[in-house]
Amino acid sequence: MTEPLDGWYLSVGLGKPGCVAHIRNGHLHALDMGEFWLLHRDNVDPAEDPAGHLLVDAPGVVVALAVVGFLGLLVVAAAASE
Repeated sequence: MTEPLDGWYLSVGLGKPGCVAHIRNGHLHALDMGEFWLLHRDNVDPAEDPAGHLLVDAPGVVVALAVVGFLGLLVVAAAASE
C-alpha cells in the first residue's frame, strides 16, 4: 500500500503475521494482508483514546506489556541483590 483512501490514515499496529499495513478511519480498521484485506470495527477509536483502545480492543497487548514489565522488575531485583 502506498497511499490510503480518503478519510483513512496509515496506522501502527501489531496485527496478524503477514500483515503489510494497517489503515484506519474512525472505528474501522483494515489490515492489508498482501493478497486480501481484513476489516473489523474497533470499539474504541485509537486516535481518540489510545489507552482505552488497548484496554478494550487489544487486552492481549496490555497483558504482554505487564508480563514484560514484571519480568524486567524481577531481573533488576535479582541484579541488585547480588
